[in-house]
Amino acid sequence: MKLFYRTIGSGKPVIILHGFFGMSDFWLPFSKKLSKNYQFIIPDLRNHGRSFHHPEMNYDIMVDDIISLMDSLGIQSSSIIGHSMGGKLLMKMLDSHQNRVKRALILDIAPKSYFSNNLLAIVRVLNKNNSFLAASSFSEIKEHLLSIKGLPKSNISILLKNLHRSDSGGFCWRCNMPILSHSAKEIGSELLFSKLINNPVSLVRGRFSDFVLDSDLKNMEKIFSNFSHFTIDAGHWLHIDNEKKLLEIVKRELGA
Repeated sequence: MKLFYRTIGSGKPVIILHGFFGMSDFWLPFSKKLSKNYQFIIPDLRNHGRSFHHPEMNYDIMVDDIISLMDSLGIQSSSIIGHSMGGKLLMKMLDSHQNRVKRALILDIAPKSYFSNNLLAIVRVLNKNNSFLAASSFSEIKEHLLSIKGLPKSNISILLKNLHRSDSGGFCWRCNMPILSHSAKEIGSELLFSKLINNPVSLVRGRFSDFVLDSDLKNMEKIFSNFSHFTIDAGHWLHIDNEKKLLEIVKRELGA
C-alpha cells in the first residue's frame, strides 16, 4: 500500500511529515513560500488524510512507509521536516535509517512520553461519542467540539478539516478515528535510541507551547551529537502562529 502525497516546487527534495490529525493540505501554504528553492514531498501518513486506513499504526511501520515512498520516487536521501508526531517519526528514522536523512528539522516535539497530552485522551472521547457526526452543518459540529472540556480551541479547526460530508447524510472522519484512538498511547510513548545520532538535527520549539521544555533540550543534546535549537514566538502550530520566522529558520538550515 502506498501513501498519498503531494509535491510542490522544484530543486532539492525535502519531505514534510505532519502531526497527529494532520494531513498534507496543512503544509501547502507554507511549502509554497519556498517552492522556488526546494521540491517538497508531503505525504498523508497512514490513517490520515487521503492515505490508506490500516489497523497497524506504530513508528516502526510508519518509517517503512516513508522509506517505501522515498524508494518509489528514487530518493536515496533527503532533508526531512517533522512536526509533532511527524517529528517523532523523523527521530525514529534517524535511529533506524540514518543514511536516508541528510538533515532533520524537528518542530516542537521531544522524544519523551506525551501520555498526559490532552489531545491523546480527547481522541478517545471523539471516537466513543460520535453521535454529533449526524449534524447537518459544520457550525453544529463546531459548537459540539467547543463544548468538550479540555479540548484546546486551536485544535478545533484541525479536527473540522478532518471531516467531510457522508453520502448517507451527516459527516464522517477522513482520518481513521478508531485506529487513531487505539494507537494514541503508542504514538505518545517515549522513543528509545540504539545509538548516538550524528546527522545534523535542528529543533524549533514554540515559546508558548509546553511540548518541549528546557530539560528536554538537555536530553536531546545527549542523543544528537550535531544538535541545534531555536525558540520562536509561537504555540505548537509553528507554521501558523509564526510562519515568517519559521520560514527564515527552515531556509537557513536547509541551505540554498
